Amino acid sequence: MKETDYRFWWYKNPSKPEEGGTMYDVWEIDYKENEVNVLKEGSLRPWIESGVLMKYTGLKDKDGVKIYEGDIFQDDEDYSCEYVEWDSEFGGWSTQSWYSVGDFAQCVTSMSVVGNMYENKEFLS
Repeated sequence: MKETDYRFWWYKNPSKPEEGGTMYDVWEIDYKENEVNVLKEGSLRPWIESGVLMKYTGLKDKDGVKIYEGDIFQDDEDYSCEYVEWDSEFGGWSTQSWYSVGDFAQCVTSMSVVGNMYENKEFLS
């Protein structure tokens, strides 16, 4: 059975995403109440609209780190960085330069996750 796993980027101020936020592991998604129950000391149930859900791709990088939507990879050969996104045209996970699902799944095993597009924007400039 394929593992379903999410992370949640919760904006400090949803009307001003540039102010940053906090990353949490997701324990439960309650679509009926429109809330995300995140793993944290104490109870925290932010509204889904107050952040971004990032789904686990089912793949791991060369170091065994889980790869989530929005994660940033660094190529060991040319040190370029790209982020992971869902490509509805191909029906799978990809980045800006890997145009097919098969290419992406094959390439990630030789690359490293260095961060994500919300906490580590400096890798994308």
